[in-house]
Amino acid sequence: MKFLSQFILVIFLSLFFACNSNKNNNTAKDETAISVDETSTEVKIKTYVYPNNLFTQNNDLNFYCIGFNTTGQVAFIDRPCNGGCGCCTHNIVIQDLTTDKIVSTLNLMGPEINSIEDHKADWIRNKERIATFLNSYGIVQTPLNVNNSNLINYNNNTFKVTSSHYLMDNNSEMYDNEMIYSARVLLNNVKSKIVTSGKQNNGESFEYVGYLKSPFSNQLALLFNKRSRGFEAEVDNEVLVVGCIMDPKFF
Repeated sequence: MKFLSQFILVIFLSLFFACNSNKNNNTAKDETAISVDETSTEVKIKTYVYPNNLFTQNNDLNFYCIGFNTTGQVAFIDRPCNGGCGCCTHNIVIQDLTTDKIVSTLNLMGPEINSIEDHKADWIRNKERIATFLNSYGIVQTPLNVNNSNLINYNNNTFKVTSSHYLMDNNSEMYDNEMIYSARVLLNNVKSKIVTSGKQNNGESFEYVGYLKSPFSNQLALLFNKRSRGFEAEVDNEVLVVGCIMDPKFF
């Protein structure tokens, strides 16, 4: 009987330590799994490629749109050159399509001041800064195409874009004339609102050239060509971005 009791005790102790060993092993496995899961859930920063010119059929216009975000903002590249000094800029612009205000810019220019021939070199050199900047605003890069129609149908409503300008002599020795411009959107040919207006020294013309629609909302980026003469009488074409919400309550 004594031998039987000792035998049962030995079996019990063996099972007890075996269970604890398995529990420790399982705990280690669980901890390892958690560690792997934590690593796998790290936020990956999206990367971006240099956008194409959306006006390939028009040699006078250049517009490089990167994309939109879910909060009504658009990102594009601004790279005009000043005919007076021969210098250029190369910036990424974040614009709010509700207020039309510039939210932020990122300068991509290198140390050189001269005119840039290869803008993609700037992009490659700054690709990490660009990714961090655009990710911070939640910009999503998707294929984009400009629709050049001035009639936009959305949710059983028709929106019509019109633009106008006139030139006036401003009696200035520096500038030949002043251009007064404006753009209006009509809702179902009943109501309308002015979406932009302003003045341009040495202005020549102001015309609507198309729109981009946000893939996330009912907001449009209306595009206008604001043409003027530069310091050496060269033609400057600036694409002006104007936001518009396709909702009757905003008219």
